[in-house]
Amino acid sequence: VKMNRGINDSGDLPQEYLEEIYDEIAAHEIKMRYDKADLQRVNAARGVSSENQKRLMYNQAMTDLSKNALSMMEGVSKTDTVFTSASHSEHVRPMLMLTWTPFLAVFSI
Repeated sequence: VKMNRGINDSGDLPQEYLEEIYDEIAAHEIKMRYDKADLQRVNAARGVSSENQKRLMYNQAMTDLSKNALSMMEGVSKTDTVFTSASHSEHVRPMLMLTWTPFLAVFSI
C-alpha cells in the first residue's frame, strides 16, 4: 500500500481503497496453472549445479511459457466480437493520452 503513493495525478488513492485491493489479492492469490511437466522441470532444476544446464533449462521453460501464452491469446482472439472503428481522432485521443506511456514501456523492452 505504501508503494502506491502519488499514483493518482501525483496524489494518493484512498487508504481504504488500496487496502481493499490488497486484501482481495491476498485472499485470491494470482497463480499460474502448472502441468506435471512443469513441476517435474522445477524439481529437476533444484538438483542442477551446472550453469550450462541451468541456462538450457531456463531457455526451455521460457520457450514453453511463450507457447502457452500464445495458445491462450489465440484462444481468446477467436471470439465473435464486433469492433467499431473510430472515424475521428477525438474519439481515441483520451484513451491514447492515458495509455501511451505504458505502451511505450512495454514495446521498448
